[in-house]
Amino acid sequence: MAESSQGQKTEGADRFYRRRLPHWQPPNATYFVTFRLADSLPVHVLQRLKEDRERRRQAVLRSNVSEREKRKELYNLEKAYFGQFDKWLDRCVESSPSWLARPDVARIVAKAIHELSAQNYDLLAYCLMPNHVHLVLELAESSSNLESRAPFAAYPPSRVLKRIKGRTAREANQLLGRQGSFWHHE
Repeated sequence: MAESSQGQKTEGADRFYRRRLPHWQPPNATYFVTFRLADSLPVHVLQRLKEDRERRRQAVLRSNVSEREKRKELYNLEKAYFGQFDKWLDRCVESSPSWLARPDVARIVAKAIHELSAQNYDLLAYCLMPNHVHLVLELAESSSNLESRAPFAAYPPSRVLKRIKGRTAREANQLLGRQGSFWHHE
């Protein structure tokens, strides 16, 4: 059982969950995923984005439109919220850690993305930015290339990211001579 966005328990913990952002993980889908370095966005920016999102969310919930229209507006709000994060990541390159701009660190991340692709997903594309990563992937369970690989368990995107981040954080921190969080937790 998983907890829904309204705090209700739902079937299929690997299909939907909510932390700071909602995560819906439908089977047989192609995923666009962004993950970022720890401290890549200033706290005041995060707070402003969160407050703006909540203000808009409450306005939608109070509106006199159908439930279907509210769901559609809330979905569009979440898309816009994600888009704002992406814009701020690009704006904050000068003031945030930019370890991925270093070729030696970028190689660590690229290597892990490719190695795990051979086991857990089909990598369609990726882009390493100075302070974040974009991935486009298809899960193994929906992959047309599944038959050509040794058997393995299909991983939801949350587990794929956990594996990539876990594999790269320690090695990158050692290379940089630092300790602490390398990746943002979500």
